[in-house]
Amino acid sequence: MIHHMPRVSVSLVSYKNSVAEFENLIASLQDSELVSAWVVVDNAAAEDPSAAQILRMQVERLGGRYIAAPRNVGFGAAHNLALRTIEDVSSEYHLMVNPDILFDRTVT
Repeated sequence: MIHHMPRVSVSLVSYKNSVAEFENLIASLQDSELVSAWVVVDNAAAEDPSAAQILRMQVERLGGRYIAAPRNVGFGAAHNLALRTIEDVSSEYHLMVNPDILFDRTVT
């Protein structure tokens, strides 16, 4: 029997985090066949532009989308920024995740 695999988009809010702090999540996003797009919203970008540039390069190098929030807009507003950024992505669901979430690619 063939099961329909729903496509999901994923957003993560960062505040003074490095990619190393959520590298397991990013690795699982890249490995998952369910994930159509993933976005990191940087709530600390305005506070530290050089760190923001590093995070942007790392996220984009790994295939994600990066959003520099104009200030620390908070958790919910940052995810709303992510949703507006991925309106062009075909997905049935959107997940707002914390850095300690992992996706199991063996789920069927």
